[in-house]
Amino acid sequence: MATPEELAEIRARLDLVEIVSRYVTVHSSGANYLARCPFHEDKRPSLTVSREKGLFHCFGCGAGGDIFQFIMQIERLSFPEAVRRLADQVGVALRSPGRADASGSGSERARLAGLNERVAQYYQRNLQRSGVGKRAWDYLTEQRGLTPETVKQFRLGYAGPGWDLLLRTFPAEQQVLQRLGLVSLARSGQRYDRLRDRVIFPLRSVGGELIAFAGRRLSAEETTPKYLNIANSPLFKKGRELYGLSQALPGLSREHEALLVEGYLDLITLHQAGFGQAVASMGTALTAGQAKLLRRYVERVYILYDRDSAGRAAAWRGLRQLIEAGLEARVALLPAGQDPDSLVRQQGADALREILAQAQPATQFYLDTLIEDHRGRGVRGQEEILAQVRGFIAGLDSLPWRYQLIRGLASRLDLPQQEIEREMQGARTHGIMAPTVQQGGDQRGPEHQGYEERLLYFILQGELPVSRLMELFTPAEFGSYREIVATLFALYQEAEGPEQLSGPEGPALLQRWLARLTPQDGTRLRALSLSERLDDDPERAISQLLQAQRLRQTQRQLRELRRQIRQAQLAGDRQAVEQLQREQLQQSKEQAQLLREVGWQRTPSGHLS
Repeated sequence: MATPEELAEIRARLDLVEIVSRYVTVHSSGANYLARCPFHEDKRPSLTVSREKGLFHCFGCGAGGDIFQFIMQIERLSFPEAVRRLADQVGVALRSPGRADASGSGSERARLAGLNERVAQYYQRNLQRSGVGKRAWDYLTEQRGLTPETVKQFRLGYAGPGWDLLLRTFPAEQQVLQRLGLVSLARSGQRYDRLRDRVIFPLRSVGGELIAFAGRRLSAEETTPKYLNIANSPLFKKGRELYGLSQALPGLSREHEALLVEGYLDLITLHQAGFGQAVASMGTALTAGQAKLLRRYVERVYILYDRDSAGRAAAWRGLRQLIEAGLEARVALLPAGQDPDSLVRQQGADALREILAQAQPATQFYLDTLIEDHRGRGVRGQEEILAQVRGFIAGLDSLPWRYQLIRGLASRLDLPQQEIEREMQGARTHGIMAPTVQQGGDQRGPEHQGYEERLLYFILQGELPVSRLMELFTPAEFGSYREIVATLFALYQEAEGPEQLSGPEGPALLQRWLARLTPQDGTRLRALSLSERLDDDPERAISQLLQAQRLRQTQRQLRELRRQIRQAQLAGDRQAVEQLQREQLQQSKEQAQLLREVGWQRTPSGHLS
């Protein structure tokens, strides 16, 4: 394992907000940042990120932690793998890297990704070789119009025509190559290269890790697919990834929208033409996982699929996925026979910008194409349209979308809207107009914080010294937070400071505090640390809380004195009764003074208000 000093150095060199923004779009909110949580279906920003504290927490699903936990969860890595990846990014040399690999499991993903990297370099060298890769190079640069800079940017390569060229290049890695989907097994038991005589497109995760490859056929042979993706592997699940997403992150952040295309070359040509917000679904209709991935970064998506029947069907399915993910979807209608790649190469980037400006809202595209497909079929066609819309609406959570579909359908079919609503009733369990149920966590908001939580909040913000808390409180006075407070007091006494959880040493103390807590207590403390501020005047609020604490202590002392007086009276000890009553009078006066200071009064029933 990395040493505590190495972990601290990695944290110090990295900005958690910058790391999180590689995966989701973040927005400033006071001292913290907000984003839609990537760990659950987040309809509104529930993830809070603190640059100062180096922590993140989702108030919807409870996910949270520091920069290492974020990378572990988002990239599905072990702790040693996350540490190594971040250490490599910032140039921290780990003195004991071998210990992190002792179990073997922690290094498995790194080994697979490392071999993918070596394979990518092999394919790139093939493309650059004058004899071997000339045909592929000419295809990319002369036929498809890619510049050498673009070829290098996307690390394009070439797989030769032989059946075992890759196997012979990596003879000791044949089983691993098979696991990665680069090698297949024939019925005879013989292994062979899966990608042969193809332009190679390396596929990267959103974090930049090389996870898979795809190939475009160069030969005229029609018995093999034009495009071939590798099979799913431990690193790659096709329906969960978008080609070009890691390169598109700056464009998505800048434009606040995505251009969704089908193919690899569509995406590369668009990026070369200045459309850096383009991503690709890799030749198939968009999946639910890909739509949710997009939802992390943008709120609007333009679909640029081919206009043929297959492209239109893919656009329909993509619309459904985007809508269910909570995205605004629009469809850019390309000229017949054109795809984004050919349009930009033949007519230029301005032609595509004009088409994007005229893109149709999703409802309009869906209904117009549906009507066009059934034009001239009379009543029978109308019945088929209604049946298709019922199927499309079934399970659709977006209430505005259901209304738009029904209104648009009533207008286009010249039928009463109420009758169409009635026709659609069976599409949903509770009817077409059933309200959408929002998913949400049960985390307590800051407005529901109790006395103990508010005191801890000011400790966490560095506005109440730890020593002051220790002077006035015992851990037992914090109820369900007593173990959390006891841990803080012990840490403070061990380290003799820092005095407050602010300044350069504060985050380190907070990390040590969290590390000693149970997972449940750690989640509670992290959520409290990143809660919204409720008090505009923290100094006044702290003063009131401390006065309230003195009042509580006085009230406890009065209850104890009343108990002792009753015991002394039963024992007939007049002297003890008189002494205790004098103490009771003094405590009562102090209570009255405290009540005036905090502005509390007694109600007619004798309770405090």
